Amino acid sequence: MPLISQTGITQVTNSQKGFTLLEVVAVLLLLTLIIGLVWPEMDRSRIKMESKAIIQQIHHDLCSMEDEAKGMNLPTKVEFSPGASHYTLNWGGQTLSRPLGGLAFMEEKSVVLTFMPSGACEGPGMLKFENSQGQEVWIETGGEMNEDSE
Repeated sequence: MPLISQTGITQVTNSQKGFTLLEVVAVLLLLTLIIGLVWPEMDRSRIKMESKAIIQQIHHDLCSMEDEAKGMNLPTKVEFSPGASHYTLNWGGQTLSRPLGGLAFMEEKSVVLTFMPSGACEGPGMLKFENSQGQEVWIETGGEMNEDSE
């Protein structure tokens, strides 16, 4: 609280402290600069984590479909189509569609991986994807190409 002296002049005591407008603007400028430097790296890290999670999901689905084929004694299929935002799992008359998220399937035509009850996999041994940063991502399928799947 300002003190008023007998002459009518307001005096400020040392207990009244604050920041000047210049100091506040300087701090805001530094915060903006730090955020501007850190944000792009955080975004790249987020994209990498999302791509990694989707790749792990695809690997998990491929292993699950192989196990389902052996367990049901029926072939199971996984289909990837160019330009699609998802891939499809088919087993025992059921169909499940999974999102590809930030990945894009980069083959020229659709690919169907067929898992046989014997444990064999018909289809390409590798699948090519591209993440949202334009980097190629390859996923090993364990499949072998035959004349029918080309």
